[in-house]
Amino acid sequence: MIHPHLYEHADAEAVRHLFRVTSGLDSVVVGEGQIAGQVMEAYETARACGAAGPLLNALFPAAARASRRARTETGIARGQVSVASAAVVFVREVFDHFSDKTVLVIGAGEMAQLTLTHLKELKPGGILVTNRSPERAEAAAAAVGGQVVPWDQLDDAMVRADIILSTTGAPEPIVPRRRFDEKVLPKRGRRKMVIFDMAVPRDFDPESTMATG
Repeated sequence: MIHPHLYEHADAEAVRHLFRVTSGLDSVVVGEGQIAGQVMEAYETARACGAAGPLLNALFPAAARASRRARTETGIARGQVSVASAAVVFVREVFDHFSDKTVLVIGAGEMAQLTLTHLKELKPGGILVTNRSPERAEAAAAAVGGQVVPWDQLDDAMVRADIILSTTGAPEPIVPRRRFDEKVLPKRGRRKMVIFDMAVPRDFDPESTMATG
């Protein structure tokens, strides 16, 4: 379940963690700017619900100021400073052309849509989107000119895909090792595959024999 992936900080360590996260020092990609907005959205939600007292009302604006200083006074924001942009850089290192490549998106959340927008710039041959909610899948696919794949056809979609982006909110892997090794790998031959598993917990079993990005 999700408990092994949780951690807790208290007192000064909690304050230090808040400042590190907001400044992009504790991100998958160091310097990532999107996380600062997410932190402040969480703070504003807490304030609206009456869950933020004097201490948090002082800490979060201070963390936001520190984040702005980190990005303007240091080099942390230079280069590829988001998971989405880093994904594009990585796939360019694996493939030298994309007109014959298929991108599969599993999930339709904000991160999936953001990364897919970046990957679309590569002009892949096809984009597939699948989600447990057909309505959300249709909305995400429509935004990038993609094709919806029914959730129960996920295995076939993985066989077709060259680049997979997975960001569901499932509490445990949606693609266990045995499923991938028996239903996907044998049908792919020796074709290269890049998998971006951004879910927490992971959507793909980390012990699978595949190589993930």
